[in-house]
Amino acid sequence: MFKKMLYETKWGTITFGHNQGIVNRVILPDKQEETGLEEELSSYQNQKLTALERELNLYFQGRLVNFSIPVSLEGLPTFTKQVLEVTKRVNWGEVCTYGQIAKILNKPGASRAVGQSLGKNPCPLLVPCHRVIGRNNSLGGFSGMIELKKWFLNLEGVNLKVLKEV
Repeated sequence: MFKKMLYETKWGTITFGHNQGIVNRVILPDKQEETGLEEELSSYQNQKLTALERELNLYFQGRLVNFSIPVSLEGLPTFTKQVLEVTKRVNWGEVCTYGQIAKILNKPGASRAVGQSLGKNPCPLLVPCHRVIGRNNSLGGFSGMIELKKWFLNLEGVNLKVLKEV
């Protein structure tokens, strides 16, 4: 049975769907919907979720953090999994382009496919797709909430003055 953990932010509630401490879904504030996930009685019953809460607190304080909780990418197409695995390696305060990810995957013409795969990211924030931008420093997309993407990047110290909206 999948359960959910709620985390309140200035942008609203982020929902984390999990099974035995492995996160399989992150629903950002703008995407809240009926999740079909059972409410967790107390996230403190699970050490991994307690660690996630600590890490989220550090993240939203603007402190460097690498999320350590396991994330499941089960059921996704192979290319999407590959894109998300590369995306996990983009460090705090850094950005890369859709094209750079495509080149890393030896598919230099697949920028658009990379963007489509990032749009299927089941665990935004933990798999930091907000750190991927378009060519010419355009912000690209982010699950329909570009202001949240800008806020995450600003929190991480990315110079937003050089980035532009499409």
